[in-house]
Amino acid sequence: MHKIEFPSSLKKMNISGTLTYQILIGKKGEVKSFERISNPTGLGIEKAYRRAITKYLKFEPVLHHGKRIQISCKVAFPIKN
Repeated sequence: MHKIEFPSSLKKMNISGTLTYQILIGKKGEVKSFERISNPTGLGIEKAYRRAITKYLKFEPVLHHGKRIQISCKVAFPIKN
């Protein structure tokens, strides 16, 4: 998630915390869908994370008994600008 591009209005602010998402990971490790489950920040950060998740986030395929499976999990991303 090092490719997150924060809005220019936030670059001078010292922001910290986490954004938590429920993510559905496909059999090939791709993000099939996701939903933010943490409270919104009101700063526009969510839009930057949504863009990065959609464009860049990938996982290793999850194996269960030697077969690739689809899985849903919660992921907490640190907010660091």
